Amino acid sequence: MKKIIEKDLEVSLPDEWLPVKMDAEQSFFKKLINRIPNQKVVDIVAIYETGILMIELSDLRKARNDDKLKLRSNQMEALEFAHKVFDTTASLYAAHRFSDDSCAHLTKVVFGTPDNIPLVAILVFVDHPDRVGSNLFQKVHSDMSLRATQLLSGLKLKCMVVRPDQIPTTAGWSVCDAASASSAQSELQPSEST
Repeated sequence: MKKIIEKDLEVSLPDEWLPVKMDAEQSFFKKLINRIPNQKVVDIVAIYETGILMIELSDLRKARNDDKLKLRSNQMEALEFAHKVFDTTASLYAAHRFSDDSCAHLTKVVFGTPDNIPLVAILVFVDHPDRVGSNLFQKVHSDMSLRATQLLSGLKLKCMVVRPDQIPTTAGWSVCDAASASSAQSELQPSEST
């Protein structure tokens, strides 16, 4: 599995996928983002066998309950998510037009792909375990998915808002806390003192 650390979270992707961390310091995308004020991109774009996945992570574990629900109203978050997906698409197009070698594998797939290949944008909300089962939070997720899909209807993509536990194991990828993932990995490593 390929591991990408972003916002104290670890995203695990199958080895055969081609992921790009969009805000990596030396990337073409970071240089482009720095040139244009207010441009935002999703955290990760991954090419897989049957489609293209844009992943945005939102870690809300440290926010207070009241502030979180006001701050992350479905309209505002959906608009911000749609903005990032749209700007990511524009950045991919710019990389394609500039024939940037570091992005060639990505832009070749994105712009050489038939329309019937799925393009999916997913916003992954990581929240405190006490709030995960909240009916209000589930309604907000559903409303945000619908609103973001409506805002981006011209791009022919599907938007989803999920929690890490809602990503099916059959999807082949996952999101977890980076600290707990590294501690679990170190428990599997044999001790060097033996």
